[in-house]
Amino acid sequence: MRSRLRISSRILREIVHDSLAEDREVCGFLLGVVDNDDFKVVELYKVENVSAVSQARFEMDPRRVYEAHKYAERLGLEVIGIYHSHPGPPTPSIVDLEGMKHWPLVWLILSSIDGSIAAYVMKDGSIRELEVLLE
Repeated sequence: MRSRLRISSRILREIVHDSLAEDREVCGFLLGVVDNDDFKVVELYKVENVSAVSQARFEMDPRRVYEAHKYAERLGLEVIGIYHSHPGPPTPSIVDLEGMKHWPLVWLILSSIDGSIAAYVMKDGSIRELEVLLE
């Protein structure tokens, strides 16, 4: 069975809106629950992109990363993923692939050109695309 990312249309619209409104990559965390290979997004935690080259890369302030985890804990949720936009298609860059090695979470990528999305997870050194289900 293929792994799935379940996300509400409201949350996805919020990510798309932010991505299309900015001239740089937007980023943040996906908070939710995991049941085997089924990831359900319940809440977003937006984080400012502090990268010096923010049009083509994202970087999060470590304090905000910590705050995201504490916020998820208060809600009884987990940080299940990272989301960010790309100035091109929603495929992982070389930098994303390196990040996935260190952050073994779901990576939701959104194209800021056309709003298309894709989600990935790295497991045992190989990348897998997740089925994205809108709820």
